[in-house]
Amino acid sequence: MARRRPGHRLVEAALDYLRQHRPGVTAVALTVTEGNMPALALYQGAGFCAFGTEPMAIRAPAGYLGKVHMWCRMPQRAERAPLTATPRTGCGAPRLRSRSACRARPATPRPRQ
Repeated sequence: MARRRPGHRLVEAALDYLRQHRPGVTAVALTVTEGNMPALALYQGAGFCAFGTEPMAIRAPAGYLGKVHMWCRMPQRAERAPLTATPRTGCGAPRLRSRSACRARPATPRPRQ
């Protein structure tokens, strides 16, 4: 078994804490500064999926940078049992084979009233 780096252990510990102590949490959202590839890889490895980028979200010495918005679905109690039977990420989302597979579904339009 490969050793996990401190960042991986920290993310796993935070998600484990939520599972054990905050059972009502159904999803976790975060942002990563655009271009921070190690952070993007860390969170994608934990099951987070990018769903959009907020342009010019922060100002840095080199100019404005965007923030990549990511989310991860947390399993509910009834969903926890099968997680050991199938390969999944630590967050309860299916392990993804390609980046395109984790794109969020388009919102369903609401009927006009």
